[in-house]
Amino acid sequence: MDDYKNRSIEDRKDVEEVMEMEVFGEDMEIKSPSNANGDEYELSHGAGNIILNHDFSLGLHHWHPNSCEGHVVSGAAGSIGRVSADSKGNYVIVKNRTECWQGLEQDITARVSPACAYKVFAMVRISGPVQGPSQVQATLKLESHDSSTNYLFIGRAFASKDHWEKLEGTFSLESIPKRVVFYLEGPPSGVDLLIQSVVVSSSVLVEYGTTSGGCRDNGDDNIIINPQFDYGLNNWSGRGCKILIHDSMADGKILPMQGKFFASATERTQSWNGIQQDITGRVQRKLAYEVTAIVRIFGNDVTSADATDKEWVQLKGKFLLNSAPSKVVVYLEGPPPGTDILLNSLVLKHATKIPPSPPPVIENVAFGVNIIENSDLNDSLNGWFPLGQCSMSVASGSPLLLPPAARESVGNVELLSGHYIHVSNRTQTWMGPAQMITDKLSSSIEKQPSKVMVYIQGPSSGVDLMVAGLHIFPVDRLVRFKYLKHQTDKIRRRDVILKFSGNASSLAGAFLKVVQTQNGFPIGSCISRTNIDNEDFVDFFVKNFNYAVFGNELKWYWTEPQQGNLNYKDADDLLDLCKSHNIDARGHCIFWEVEATVQSWIRSLNKTDLMTAVQNRLTSLLTRYKGKFKHYDVNNEMLHGSFYQDRLGKDIRSYMFKTANQLDPSATLFVNDYHVEDGCDTRSSPERYIEHILDLQSQGAPVGGIGIQGHIDSPVGTVVASAMDKLGILGLPIWFTELDVSSINEYVRADDLEVMLREAFAHPAVDGIMLWGFWELFMSRDNAHLVDAEGGINEAGKRFLQLKKEWLSHARGPIDSQGEFKFRGFDGAYVVEIDTLSKKFVKTFTVDKGSSPLVVNIDL
Repeated sequence: MDDYKNRSIEDRKDVEEVMEMEVFGEDMEIKSPSNANGDEYELSHGAGNIILNHDFSLGLHHWHPNSCEGHVVSGAAGSIGRVSADSKGNYVIVKNRTECWQGLEQDITARVSPACAYKVFAMVRISGPVQGPSQVQATLKLESHDSSTNYLFIGRAFASKDHWEKLEGTFSLESIPKRVVFYLEGPPSGVDLLIQSVVVSSSVLVEYGTTSGGCRDNGDDNIIINPQFDYGLNNWSGRGCKILIHDSMADGKILPMQGKFFASATERTQSWNGIQQDITGRVQRKLAYEVTAIVRIFGNDVTSADATDKEWVQLKGKFLLNSAPSKVVVYLEGPPPGTDILLNSLVLKHATKIPPSPPPVIENVAFGVNIIENSDLNDSLNGWFPLGQCSMSVASGSPLLLPPAARESVGNVELLSGHYIHVSNRTQTWMGPAQMITDKLSSSIEKQPSKVMVYIQGPSSGVDLMVAGLHIFPVDRLVRFKYLKHQTDKIRRRDVILKFSGNASSLAGAFLKVVQTQNGFPIGSCISRTNIDNEDFVDFFVKNFNYAVFGNELKWYWTEPQQGNLNYKDADDLLDLCKSHNIDARGHCIFWEVEATVQSWIRSLNKTDLMTAVQNRLTSLLTRYKGKFKHYDVNNEMLHGSFYQDRLGKDIRSYMFKTANQLDPSATLFVNDYHVEDGCDTRSSPERYIEHILDLQSQGAPVGGIGIQGHIDSPVGTVVASAMDKLGILGLPIWFTELDVSSINEYVRADDLEVMLREAFAHPAVDGIMLWGFWELFMSRDNAHLVDAEGGINEAGKRFLQLKKEWLSHARGPIDSQGEFKFRGFDGAYVVEIDTLSKKFVKTFTVDKGSSPLVVNIDL
């Protein structure tokens, strides 16, 4: 069977309201896309048809029906079926089509050239059980020498039973693959395809840019058939509901935003009911697609997160197909049952890559200089104003020195003046002293806003607020990096002595080269089951990471979505991948304390049954995977949630740790929470985290590690380091467990990522770093990826790889008279090459983590 029918989509289980993709009955989230403008080609018509037997005067010579039947009919032979004999020559009837991709094909490999544009012209028609026009499509199948196959859309026509239609399109190939096959295909199964003639003529040369998959498709072509319902509901169907076509609704109050018509999905009894189109065979794996829909809802006076019943809105999304399932359906869903979904148009295209923004220009920055005017209040309240109807005055008696916690983050500053602002008559929590700083930031931030105000708020209304010594100043990251490099050398490297056995005199003076092949420090990433069907993703992952954590596949809502219905297959598949590449894995997570993440069947249990379910979860998971996960996040985000503690009492948390330790003593058990490192959440300050950990330990919980998630924006290195310093007093290993930084500008993202990686790697209490993903469309935060959807490494990814390279040790030189060679290196795996007068030796060795000199004996 030809594999053309297998061009499609990867299964994901993420759900997003209104717009999703169906694959094997599952859902696929569509992420927010970038803008797209298709490439344009200017073609001039040329002579020379490269199609052999283009008018079928030689029967089907050179042509082949694709898994169906075909025969040639003379136009003078009368009518066949419902097709009248109005053809002047022969035509082909392609019959017994059981799939939409079945049609007529011809191998044109030897007759196409690279960098040449071709224009396609065909006359087509349909016959059979179909109402209204139906799509007929021209496609190229491109078989590469590495056995991969790509498909290139050429053009389409909406053919009818009543007369012949012109199908036109263009294509060009940057290079010629092993095999090029021209297809005509497209009507639904059971419908006969009629072809009268086919002309493919060469035209002018075209210019090429960088393309994916070795060929270039036309970005202007909408994959959706009948996208604005010009042909009624042709190619559309209801997903568990009825669909109707309209030119207006609600007594003319609802009109289409574009075109003449819109469709409604009505009589919806489930949230997943909606309007859909089968796009099997029209999308390819490992290509990014963008979706734009004009939608509205009607009935029950509801407003969803994305659409309203007041006006048409535009929804946008982006998706990638990692594998090739046999069926792909795009559909709209989401509003509550009883609410109609209205669709005016749907566009689905191959996403165009947008060049990255240039790096921000930062000039004349006074690093370390406070930008707050009259910060010492020596000029009364000049520069300050009250935010809201509160009263301000200046008083004396505040401290002259910053408290220790502040000094850790801001470094050396001048003494405070002893003056402070006293704010009284506060009737709202947001009332306090304020200052405009717009002009102070013009050269210090990525994007200049029109107005910037800083103010201090927080105490309850009626409580007076006193403020002394407000400082805001730009941080010189390069100076900080210089310090961190010194710290990294001191903390992560050790002296190594290679001691060679054999005749010392023959070895003396021999030249050697030491190359580190992998740093032993754990740097890992989040992965998901959907990713590992994409060989490009797997290749980047196994080359650049030595640790893994699963995004969802080990969480309770994934492994037991319904009570007693266990699913460990996805986690098993991910573990198999890790094992095959010698990659260790963290177990995330056994429980999650935030109620919104707890599946409904667990929330419905009474106290006794809930306790039983908790015990069963611990036994099932940790018995099955005993010894296979190095770590477990036992109860995720206990500083931000209390579902289990509220229902089962305070002891449940320590019970989870103690039971997990009994079931798998080899695993290190972690606490894990967010906003610990950035100072922006009082619930998860380092002090609160320390108190929380000590409380668990006092109850006998064997807490073995501290997880800092690390979802951060605009990190300040000294603030991050201060948090790690505080947590380090507990003597437990610290891991950044879910690190990501987000910025639309790739250069800013790269800078922020470098801050976090350098701070973590240079801190003695940190034992590992886990990125929360790296591939576009498969991360929890937008604009945080290192690799785009189709495999291109962006500026943040390049910075990551540069740091990985920096953290490898290499050395070269002669062996001394004692048969030794000394160098200083990171822990990890090494290769040494020794060149003597008579022979060349290649040996491997490992440097373990440590601070004292290491002697490595190498027997030659």
